[in-house]
Amino acid sequence: MNKYTTTQRPPMSRFLAAAAGLLCGLFLLSTAPAAFAESLDRIVAVAGEDIILASELESAEKEILRQLRSQGAPIPPQDDLQRRVLERLILTRLQTQRAKTTGITVGDEDINHALETLAQRNNMDLPTFREALANEGIDYNFYRQQLRDEILINRLRQREVDSRVTVTDRDVDLLLQAEAKDSGREYRILQILVAVPPNVDPDARQTARKKAERLLGELQEGADFAQMAQKESDGQQALEGGDLGWIEGHLLPTIFADTVPGMKKGDIGPLLTSDSGFHIVKLEDTRTSGKRLVEKEVHARHILLRPNEIRDAEATAALIQDIYRQIQDGTDFAELAREHSDDPGSASEGGDLGWQSPEGFEPNFREKIESLEKQVVSEPFQGMFGWHVAQVLDRRERDITNEQLRARARNHLRQRRTSEEYDRWLRRLRGDAYVEYRIPGMEDSNGSEGG
Repeated sequence: MNKYTTTQRPPMSRFLAAAAGLLCGLFLLSTAPAAFAESLDRIVAVAGEDIILASELESAEKEILRQLRSQGAPIPPQDDLQRRVLERLILTRLQTQRAKTTGITVGDEDINHALETLAQRNNMDLPTFREALANEGIDYNFYRQQLRDEILINRLRQREVDSRVTVTDRDVDLLLQAEAKDSGREYRILQILVAVPPNVDPDARQTARKKAERLLGELQEGADFAQMAQKESDGQQALEGGDLGWIEGHLLPTIFADTVPGMKKGDIGPLLTSDSGFHIVKLEDTRTSGKRLVEKEVHARHILLRPNEIRDAEATAALIQDIYRQIQDGTDFAELAREHSDDPGSASEGGDLGWQSPEGFEPNFREKIESLEKQVVSEPFQGMFGWHVAQVLDRRERDITNEQLRARARNHLRQRRTSEEYDRWLRRLRGDAYVEYRIPGMEDSNGSEGG
C-alpha cells in the first residue's frame, strides 16, 4: 500500500488518469481514424457512462506491482493481475459517477488541504512531499486525481453507507461479553470469495458453487492459497493473497465466527455460504492479546491571562508577574484565579482543572505541567492561549481498561458493520451497472465476455 495514502487500508486502489489526459484521449478517439486512435490509446472497458483506457490500466498495473513488490507479496500472473486491476478501476469509476450524480463534489481546496495534511503527517512540507512522490516514480498530477477520487468515494460512502449504521450500548455490552469468553485471541485469516451477484438465477449460483468446490478441492490437495486467491478470488483483498489481516475473535465476520475459532493454524475450513457468495478460509496464524490499560493523570490548576482591549501584551505580562509574586507572598491561589483568570471554564473553580490526562493539554502547557513537582507553583510562562501560572496538586495512574475497551468495541462494531454494508452496497452498484470489457477473452463478473 502506498505509504502516502490517506487511509490505512482503503477499500480499493484509485488509479485514474488526470482529467486533462482523459479529455485529450477522448478528443483523439472521436476525431481520428479508428486505426490511428487504436495506436494511440484504446478502450479496455466501459463502466456505466464512462470508459477506461489502456493507458489508465497500464498505469494502475504498474502502481499495483510497485506496491506488491514493496510489501514482498507474490506477483500474480499478468492476465490475473490485469483482470483484478481492471475490476478495481471499474468499481472506482462507478462510484465516482454515483457521487457526481448525487451532487457530491471535491474542489481544489479540498485536495490542497489533504495534500498538506499528508505532507505534515510524513514530516515534510509540500515541495518536499512532491519530490518524495517523484522519487518513488509517482506522477504528482496522477496522485492528485487519485486523491480526489478517494475523497469523493469516502464522502459517497459516508452518505450512502456509514450514516445508516448504528451501534447501541447493548451491542457493545454483548460484544464485550463475547470478548471475555474469547480470552483475547486474534486470528490472521486468508479468504477466497467466489462472488454471486445479487438476484442471480439458480443455475448461475450453482455454477459458482461448483467453482468454489473445485477450488477447495485443489487447496486440500496442496495448492498455494495466496496464489489461488490472487488468481480466483473476487474479494477486495485478492491481490494481497486474500489476507484479511489480524482480527480479534469477537470481531470475526459472522460468516467465519462459528468456524475459525475451532480451526488450527494452517487449516482450511469447509465451504461457507453467504449473501455475497461462497467463501473458503484458511487460518494463517493465531495470537493472544489483551493488556491492562493505565493512563497517567494530573490534578492541576492555573491562572490564565490574555491581552484584551483594555490590557495590552506588555500590561498582561506585567500583571501575571504581579500575580505570581502575590502567590509567593501567601495570597490564596484560588482567590486570585477567581478574580483575574481569563479561563471561563476554570476561573469560577479557583483555576481548578480537575483530573486530566496531560495529553489533553496544549503542548507548551503540557510540557510545563509535566516538569513541575507537586504543590510547586510555576513561574509565569507563555502558552498557546496566553500567560499562565500553574500548580500541580497531585498525580495518579488510573485504570482505563474498561473505558478503552468500550470505546474500542464500539469502534470495531461500527467498522465491521459499515464494511459489511459497504460490500453489499458495492455489489448492488456493480450488479445494476452497464459494464463491458473490451479485452478479448476477458469476462466480466456478470459472466458476459467483452470483445
